[in-house]
Amino acid sequence: GEDDCGASSNVVMRLAREVPDGMSHKLFYDNYFTSLSLQVYLSKRGIESTGTARANRLHGCKFKSDKEMKKAGRGAVDAKETTVDGVVLKATKWHDNRPVHLLSTFAGVDPTSTVKRWSSAEKTTIGVECPSVVVLYNKNMGGVDLLDSLLALYRIRLRSKKWYHKIFFHALDMMLVSSWLLYRRSLKERATLSLCLFKAQVAEALCKAGKADRPKRGRPSKEVEARFEAKKHRGPAKPLPCKDARLDGISHFPIMTAQRGRCKMPDCQGTSRVLCRKCSLHLCFTRERDCFYTFHSA
Repeated sequence: GEDDCGASSNVVMRLAREVPDGMSHKLFYDNYFTSLSLQVYLSKRGIESTGTARANRLHGCKFKSDKEMKKAGRGAVDAKETTVDGVVLKATKWHDNRPVHLLSTFAGVDPTSTVKRWSSAEKTTIGVECPSVVVLYNKNMGGVDLLDSLLALYRIRLRSKKWYHKIFFHALDMMLVSSWLLYRRSLKERATLSLCLFKAQVAEALCKAGKADRPKRGRPSKEVEARFEAKKHRGPAKPLPCKDARLDGISHFPIMTAQRGRCKMPDCQGTSRVLCRKCSLHLCFTRERDCFYTFHSA
């Protein structure tokens, strides 16, 4: 049977069953999974590996203290090497904004390179000396770390006692972030939506696109008071609906209003009493200008 390397490291061991032995494949993982025993096990199978490591898992490895590293400045590095059961392990401590530990069976400090980092003190980017193992790790794990950080920004936080709800919402968050990254890649240099606005537009499209606008039943309560309050606290112009809702061709009915409003069609300076019931936007609807049709079809 397989060795027991601990609960977190065992996850990597089980996933690595599908990796052929002796082919010099390289695995990268973060500090939750990294352990000495895991890297020794993988190396004996002919699989090289690298991961960030927690200091308390590097038993007997005496690096320079955090205080010494900070005093030496950004780019300071300390490296140790040992052999466990015939496997050479290379441990590296590098100080960027804070100390980071890495453990590898094939990569160490050399060859070093220079990476660009933002300096809060100098208010500009500066060059920082970086060990080879850090460059390799960032190159192969950068996408995973970026995904984790983006997921944490606007995570769906709906509390539920049902365990599968968390899995569903996490999967939904991953799909949205991945879609946003593909969206940015497709537009390249053109202006793109932020992740927050992108998720908001997807939510609006799911709520409105392809659905008819059903009028509410009953008489609104305190209608006059509500209008006065709306007038007192009138905010910025109403935002345009997302493209999916604007072009779905469902329930976009023109209604007449008592007051004129600025037409929301780009490049149109006219005013109109015609309001789209679903979009809640004023649009010109005359013999000379049919912005209502153009807005919902172009």
